Amino acid sequence: MVCKYQLSHASEYFRSLFLANKSLPLSGAHQCAMNEFAIVVSSFQHPPPATQFRWFLECAVQAPILKDISDETLETCMRLSKRFKAQGLEMRCARYIQENVNKKSPMVALCWLNWVLKHKFDRASHDACLPCVASASLQCLEQHRNMITEKLLADLLAAKLRMLYDQVCLLLNN
Repeated sequence: MVCKYQLSHASEYFRSLFLANKSLPLSGAHQCAMNEFAIVVSSFQHPPPATQFRWFLECAVQAPILKDISDETLETCMRLSKRFKAQGLEMRCARYIQENVNKKSPMVALCWLNWVLKHKFDRASHDACLPCVASASLQCLEQHRNMITEKLLADLLAAKLRMLYDQVCLLLNN
């Protein structure tokens, strides 16, 4: 089974499906082998089963997590969106990042930025995370150096130098 852990984390439906000692079978699903399940999402021949499952994942799973992304489930939803090419879920993750990153600490923003880079999310999500990460002190950035790529660190330091230069110019002009 692909993504068994992520699906279990993301959905009460899949968590119930994967429980080894479940007492009630779930409608439309049966266990084929130890780690293999069959889920009937439609009787249609077209579109392909992978597309139907993607739609099922995005729309039919009755779990609030796929609709209401939270800090705890963000990376799991990001992984699922890329694994299953679920563009609707990917857009919800990107929107969540863009709307909430300014309310987070610089280190949380750094984690989100790393996830954006790791899962190859859109440029708007990347750009939304940068100002919050850049607000961290140089000492803090140095402490978390192992989480920052050379290019990202160079961009952050250049932004800090530009800001410092602008502040010095403003101070000297007054």
